[in-house]
This record gives sequence, C-alpha cells and structure tokens, in this order.
Amino acid sequence: MAGIAVLFLLPLLLFSGCSTVAYQPSSQAGIAAPPALAAPAALRKVREALGDAGTGVSRNTGCRYAFKDIHADFTGFSYAQVDICENKRYESAPRPGAYRYRDIQNLTITHWSGTPRGYHTNITPWIYWTDHKLDSAEGFVDGVNALRYYATGADLSDDASKFARFQEEARAWRALPVIPPLPEQVRQFRLLAEDAIRNRNFEGAVDYYEKGLQAAP
Repeated sequence: MAGIAVLFLLPLLLFSGCSTVAYQPSSQAGIAAPPALAAPAALRKVREALGDAGTGVSRNTGCRYAFKDIHADFTGFSYAQVDICENKRYESAPRPGAYRYRDIQNLTITHWSGTPRGYHTNITPWIYWTDHKLDSAEGFVDGVNALRYYATGADLSDDASKFARFQEEARAWRALPVIPPLPEQVRQFRLLAEDAIRNRNFEGAVDYYEKGLQAAP
C-alpha cells in the first residue's frame, strides 16, 4: 500500500513548487519610455530567447516541451511545441500570429522552484526556460517590451521633437559652404547596410543604418 501511495503522490511532488518573481522591468507596460533596444536588436533577442525556450515539462510523458517552427517579426511571434521524447500526441500545430506585441502587457519572469527548476513568463501557456537560462528569459522580456513600444506607435510621438531638431540641423548642414565627409565609422556602417540590402537582409540593413545615426546623428 505504501508503494502505491508513493506512485500516486510522485507526480504531485514532481510538479509541486513555488513561484517568485525573478524579473519585472520598471516600465511594465513597455511603452512608458523609449526602450534601450532598437527594433532589430529587440527582434534578435526575442528570436534567440524562443530558440532557448519551451513550455515546461509534460505531465503526461515527463518530457520537456521545446519549440519548433518559430516565427518572429516586428508585429508578433508564434511557435509550435514538440515533446522532445518525440511523442507526436503532445505536439501542437504552429499558430500564425498567435502573440501580437501590442496585446502583451505586464510581462514578467517568474522563478519556478519545483521540478524542473526554471523560469517562465506570465503568458499562457507558459514560455519556459531552464534554470541556467535567466539571461534568455530577461532578453525575451526586454525584446517584447521594446517591440510593443514600436508596434503601438509610441516611438512616433516620442520622435516628433527629435525629428524637428534633426530638420534644423540638416538645414544648417546643407548651408555649409563646404560639406564635410562622413566620419569613417558612419561610412563603414553605410557600406554594411548597403551590402545587407544586396543580400536581402533588410533587418540587418536597418540595424546598420541606426548604428550609423547613433554614431553621427
């Protein structure tokens, strides 16, 4: 009888644990202030984090769920889950457009102290990272919050005054009797951006152009 009781309680013990918030950005909604990440860098963080993630452990097979068919762009992300024990019964089909950044609010990372230990989002179903992948989990939150900021158009209102100042500086620059050459660092970024366009790497091109603007606004 004792053995039967242990077998009955084992799944409960295996998946029991407690949750504590491990990462909660000060700008919860992700749109209160311009993010530190530019859109291409934020998108890379989301893609990398989803590549490291899964949805925890299946109560049915005891195997961890991983992601496949990951798709992430500047509007949202989707994935299909696969049981790493290759039990096809517990796989899910891809869900195009399953998550839109503009719809995600109050995103946090919680540490799960049960078995297996790790980190998960408050998005349902949980997006889960193993215990040594906190950096990926934090990168996911920062990336999603930044992309939400851009997806909601908050950057347009924030950039209005900057663009007006840029127009004034551009007029002054054009009025110079001798136009100075671009700084070498900016020229290099322009060449890299043009090469990225030729290779149809448009996200990379945007990233290089933004770096050039940061170097010489």
